[in-house]
Amino acid sequence: MDAHLSAFNHEKLSYAAFPVNGNKQPISEFALTRFSQCLLGNRRFHTKWESREVFQRKAFSLVVPNGLFIGDAASEETFFIEHSFTQQEAVNRVIAGNADATLAICEIGNNTVDLSVYHKHKLAPVFPPLNTTTAYLAFSNSFYSKHENVAKLVWQQLAKQPISSHYAQLLHLNVTD
Repeated sequence: MDAHLSAFNHEKLSYAAFPVNGNKQPISEFALTRFSQCLLGNRRFHTKWESREVFQRKAFSLVVPNGLFIGDAASEETFFIEHSFTQQEAVNRVIAGNADATLAICEIGNNTVDLSVYHKHKLAPVFPPLNTTTAYLAFSNSFYSKHENVAKLVWQQLAKQPISSHYAQLLHLNVTD
């Protein structure tokens, strides 16, 4: 793989090139967008989530699909975390009652992602989002070392594009039930 969308962290620099400054900090102008993830659950889950105790530990089971992450919310130690290969597999576990909630991308930039496809199963996102991360186009170190000028040009050109609204529309078209 030559490139992928990724949140930045210093550990990833061992295998991926991000648009960074001389201090190895990401250059925010070259961010593609922000992704926000919400918990997706049924009405009963929403009620339990809203009334949870601050120090409540391991109160909820959460299915995290590949490609999504729990982020700082894991530090609350609120969740029994399970993993699934796909978003649909995660949603199916929640529908079947085998998990309390899953994660779903609910906002891209300032655009809300339409998750109404899940309403027929009585699932809805919990707002505000559980976490938000900034996404960059990261190149493999191998690609970057061979094509540094091309990578920099791509970052510069992508910075000029309205990526968030287009990505939100594409994600909506690809949400399956």
